[in-house]
Amino acid sequence: MNRQILVVSFGTSDPKDIERDIWGIEESVREAFPDWQVRGAFTSGFIVKKLKKVHDLEVELIDTALEKAVNSGVEKLVVLPTHLMPGIEYEKLKTKVKQCEGKIREVILCEPLLGLKGVDKEVAKAALSEALKAFDYLDAVEAKAFDTAIFLVGHGTKDPGGKVYEELQKYYEEEGIDNLFVATVEGEPASTSFSRAAAFAKSRGYKNAVLCPFMITAGSHAVKDMGGEEEDSLKSILIREGGLEMVTPLFRGLGSFDSINEIFVRRVKKALEPKNYRFFVHENCEFFPCHKGINPEDFNCLFCYCPLYALGDKCGGAFTYTDKGVKSCENCNFPHKRENYDRINRRFGEISMLAGQKKVLEHTIRSGDKELRCGITTGTVSALSAKGAAIKLLTGEEPEELSLVTPVGFLAEAVPEKYGIRGEYAFCEVRKDAGDDPDDTDGILIRALVKKTDSGITIRGGKGVGYVTKPGLDQKVGSPAINRVPREMITAEAAKVLEESEYRGGLEVLLEVPMGEEIAKKTFNPMLGIQGGISILGTSGMVEPMSQEALVRTIEVLLRQAREEGDKVILVPGNYGTDFLRREGLTELGVPQVKFSNFIGETLDLAGMLGFKEVLIAGHIGKLVKVAAGIMNTHSAMADGRKEIIAAHAAVLGGDTELCRLIMESKTTGESLLILEKAKLTEPVMNRIMEEIQKVVTKKTKGEISTGVVAFSKEPEKVFWTRNARELINLWKKSEKRNPLRSGGGSRRPGTHHPEGQKHTGKVQSHRLP
Repeated sequence: MNRQILVVSFGTSDPKDIERDIWGIEESVREAFPDWQVRGAFTSGFIVKKLKKVHDLEVELIDTALEKAVNSGVEKLVVLPTHLMPGIEYEKLKTKVKQCEGKIREVILCEPLLGLKGVDKEVAKAALSEALKAFDYLDAVEAKAFDTAIFLVGHGTKDPGGKVYEELQKYYEEEGIDNLFVATVEGEPASTSFSRAAAFAKSRGYKNAVLCPFMITAGSHAVKDMGGEEEDSLKSILIREGGLEMVTPLFRGLGSFDSINEIFVRRVKKALEPKNYRFFVHENCEFFPCHKGINPEDFNCLFCYCPLYALGDKCGGAFTYTDKGVKSCENCNFPHKRENYDRINRRFGEISMLAGQKKVLEHTIRSGDKELRCGITTGTVSALSAKGAAIKLLTGEEPEELSLVTPVGFLAEAVPEKYGIRGEYAFCEVRKDAGDDPDDTDGILIRALVKKTDSGITIRGGKGVGYVTKPGLDQKVGSPAINRVPREMITAEAAKVLEESEYRGGLEVLLEVPMGEEIAKKTFNPMLGIQGGISILGTSGMVEPMSQEALVRTIEVLLRQAREEGDKVILVPGNYGTDFLRREGLTELGVPQVKFSNFIGETLDLAGMLGFKEVLIAGHIGKLVKVAAGIMNTHSAMADGRKEIIAAHAAVLGGDTELCRLIMESKTTGESLLILEKAKLTEPVMNRIMEEIQKVVTKKTKGEISTGVVAFSKEPEKVFWTRNARELINLWKKSEKRNPLRSGGGSRRPGTHHPEGQKHTGKVQSHRLP
């Protein structure tokens, strides 16, 4: 098939801007769709003529490009506008594209960048993030910390579509970004004028500002009107009227940013997706299509409302789909009979399983550029299965759907897989759906067995449900690992069934997880002291994809268990830290270890909350060096700055420009250390960095915990100690009545540390243990 994607821009008269801001978009689309012909075109005839006359650069006008597509036999044409909003220019393009219908078999016009309705939040986030990144700010909060206001500058228009600028401002305010103002060159709408921007700056008292074009191309408007030296430029007005001291413009359009280009690519992909009518075809179903297998006189449009029946574009009920995929029954001549509605409900569970469908939690969260579907916890699944089993026991009914409201207020629904009777128990089985989270328990089956008792509701754990063997967990040692919130949910759902069935006795709920023992081996359970199966968990009832909260909760459990052994703990990021402690003989100190992954800030907060008095942090310098800059989450996706930190400290201690350049170009922390070693600056630089790490840790713990830090590198093989770390270890060795440290000295007398907090860090010892 002859297929073409036409990338259409208003245009700009500067070839450099075209290459950077427009051709970059076209190239991204070309890479994403290698089997398609990708071409570009401008809508501004004036710019097309000027480019030819001044720069001898030929760019096709939209009319010419569409005519060529028709004449060359293109069968499928996707038109991707780089316009920001659905204004005058977009409507003109829409008219021209519509004229191709009938001449080209299929013509698809994509939405403008900000979408057709309001502000596309994904675009708003990406535009701000990329602009701030260009100024070396992590986010708007960091810019504010440097007394800096942010101005996003658009073109502006009197067209009604211009209200998007005001909606953009409102969006950022709702996100809590109070040092940002959306301005427009044309001053339309009036609320976005340069004078309003100056008033904003003056009222907030900022001293600095960054100007970021909110335009696809950063042409003359950005160079002259936004950041120029003319008296009517935004830069000049902000300094003159807004009281700003330093205003720095960015001369790059949105089209130069990779994340924006990726959004354009997704616009095309979305346009090419088949229309997702909430119905499907399943030819193995005995009721496919829906009127087959049913007496014609019994068929009516209520069957059309069941998404599990195959409908096609039209059916016997004379209903149709709208262009948005919504079914319209305006001409339906079949009666809406109650018995037919009940018939659909009775078949729902059977047909849903046959069609491979399942009820899912419809709540989603955004992670980066992805929309991720949430799931339900083992606690929610257990409560649903207990509810189904109780209904089966007390009424004999087997509901085809079960639902409950989670503790955070979202409706969770499930289609039970099986009901049955086992002796005096009725049972119900429900399978867990973890959404888009890579959860080891995703798809696991949980069975609830319920029997009658004299009074109350009791909950027991059966096969596949773990039991607690260590203190510090949610449940006592020897108890089934069914946490408090799931117990409350199970009790609440069972109580509702008791009330509705008017049964005056009680219930016993026995939970089983057929694959629980096997699945548990893949989880943290063995490390936490839960044996024999999985835990029934969940505080919110929902599983958030790739949730950091779950990891921090695990760290808290490990700290609680360590606290049972005393008020001392060694914190390590991961296995490297553990191996280091073992090599140096520090695992013999009798002090428990807890891995904190990247969450050093949360872990120190928890250590303070749990009452620890002495904490040693040990890990690879490549991770711990970030702490010197106050970074409390050391994951590379959150922050890096390793080279920058080392280079900055080297510069303070006399390192020249060439040394700092070499450090900044190094690939790893180890390579940076080798560079320092050649310059004979390893000791002073690492002394200074370790001292900063100690200060940050002391400040984080508010001086209420005696802390020390030891870091190591593999290549070169080095160990770096703070004085506090040596004092802690000497104290622990003394209390354990063990031999002195194997180091060559350099620490103060044991027992002279400051239990009330590190008021004096002293000089860092940064040499390898002999």
